Amino acid sequence: MSDSEHAEHATGYYYVDTLRTLQDNTPIWGVRRPDGSWRMEMGTAEMHVRRDHAERSAGQLNQINNLTPPQV
Repeated sequence: MSDSEHAEHATGYYYVDTLRTLQDNTPIWGVRRPDGSWRMEMGTAEMHVRRDHAERSAGQLNQINNLTPPQV
């Protein structure tokens, strides 16, 4: 991913996004870093089958790094 593509997704905090969709339309969730890149885990993008697990991961990363995403 180029710098401009990262910037397109940059938010300043960790957040959940669809990493990819399986053939049966099941979403696989990932966590984007504040710069818009995917958070990596063991050399590959961090993946979650359940969105709530991805949300928990992003929330913990925001808390650890003192980042505050906008409240929805």
